[in-house]
Amino acid sequence: MTPANLYWYFPSKQKLLEAALVSLYRSSYEILERADDPHAPAAARLAAYVRAFVTLQLEDRGEEINFGYLALQSSLEASEREEIRSWERTHRALIKDILDYGVTTGAFEIPDVSLAASMLVTGVEHVFLWFRPDGRLTIAQVADEYARLALRMVEAPAAR
Repeated sequence: MTPANLYWYFPSKQKLLEAALVSLYRSSYEILERADDPHAPAAARLAAYVRAFVTLQLEDRGEEINFGYLALQSSLEASEREEIRSWERTHRALIKDILDYGVTTGAFEIPDVSLAASMLVTGVEHVFLWFRPDGRLTIAQVADEYARLALRMVEAPAAR
């Protein structure tokens, strides 16, 4: 693609960057949404979400890539970050919905759903900081263990 073609669709490098980051958030959300079966028991929903999120963070992504996205996002103007913030809120709403469902059905004991959602999201978002593909655990093992820990955090029985 020539620069002229690129600028036909994106008036600046900032707008191209914004579109790329929004696309990343959208596709990530779609993966997490597909992992969630709203008809499943709360523990199964939470475990599936955590496994999908860990896998998403670790497959085909490295520490440099994840940090790179954060750095790129911070280089956008505040107005350009708004759609990205909207996708962040959408991501957070999905996990809060799962946790709320668990509380409502009596499957989870969570005094503060927002705090629990923040802890889960932040913990999984940064799994790439320590994970090494040549380490002792596979991505699937890390995903399973994170799911087990998440269920313990909400005082739910393990779900497979």
